[in-house]
Amino acid sequence: SQQFIHFRILQNMIQKEHEEHKRIMIENEEKDKLRAITPAIKIQAVLKFVGLDHKVAAEKKILEFRHKYLRALQTSPMRSCTQYELSSKSSERTKDTSQSLEFELPTFSTKTTKIIVPPSLPHVAIHWGVAALFARIKASELIHVLKLLLIERSVLVVGQSSDLVTACACAFLELLKPYEWASNFMPLLPTNMIGFVNSPVPFLIGMVVDSKQDTIDLENDGHVIQARAEGLTIVNLSTRTVRFTTEPEIVETIEGCPTPITQVTSIQKKFKPIFKKSTSLKSFPSFIAGGLSRTELSTIDAIRRVIFEYLKGLAGNIAKNPFGWKSYGKYNDAMDTFDFYPSLFVDSL
Repeated sequence: SQQFIHFRILQNMIQKEHEEHKRIMIENEEKDKLRAITPAIKIQAVLKFVGLDHKVAAEKKILEFRHKYLRALQTSPMRSCTQYELSSKSSERTKDTSQSLEFELPTFSTKTTKIIVPPSLPHVAIHWGVAALFARIKASELIHVLKLLLIERSVLVVGQSSDLVTACACAFLELLKPYEWASNFMPLLPTNMIGFVNSPVPFLIGMVVDSKQDTIDLENDGHVIQARAEGLTIVNLSTRTVRFTTEPEIVETIEGCPTPITQVTSIQKKFKPIFKKSTSLKSFPSFIAGGLSRTELSTIDAIRRVIFEYLKGLAGNIAKNPFGWKSYGKYNDAMDTFDFYPSLFVDSL
């Protein structure tokens, strides 16, 4: 929730800077016009009035404002976040602004600006990222991608927006719970480092390109084609497709593992009309500004719960009992070790 508040505050700061920069540009245009029509005999006095270094002065003013804004960010808003978060969890999540957190921050003038944070306090990856994935990728394919990550196969998330790509890449980490991704994770990797996909170490990375055609061209890159034969799967957010690895043994393993298709597909069908009506789920700036409704939050949480229980079940007795691991092996008295038998674990699933 603090992450959401930080985004909301920084969004306001950037907006204020853009407004001030636009105002300064208009002001400077007027000053340039004044210079053009002023007789040469008066030019020295006019230059003294308008200032030759107005661009430098403007940049300095914006920089001073940024420092002032960030200093204010470190005080009053953050002090109340923890208390606000606790009260929000105990109350019903709605968009009722009477329950919203309000605080003031400086502007370029002597006045202050009021920031209103919605009471729902959604999380970027947990809510917006998961929603973005389910709005674009079929439930069955998404489950398969998660299973590939569980067996440490690489996944490349491709799209045209850095907001979307990074949020979806982070969402995969959230959906993997109760497990944790222990290998390389880079939510945003430059396209000129495409050769990284041939890394022998498993990875989950995001990559942003300019157009939908560029995402298709990326899929057909020589490095990517070779990587797919070695375990790489591509999640294309622009074409809303998943290009699975062509590694034969992995494909057979994934397709042979049961999935909660009925439950997840049912929730996904209910979610699609909600996504179409929601501006917050479609636009990252709108999400930061307005948060999510109770219906949107509950639907996304339902999706996460189904996936969580399914993935948890893949651990068998290990997830149910702290000593469940003893069911999948035998104690070797001679060596004084516990021998794990993978076949016992796999057969039970």
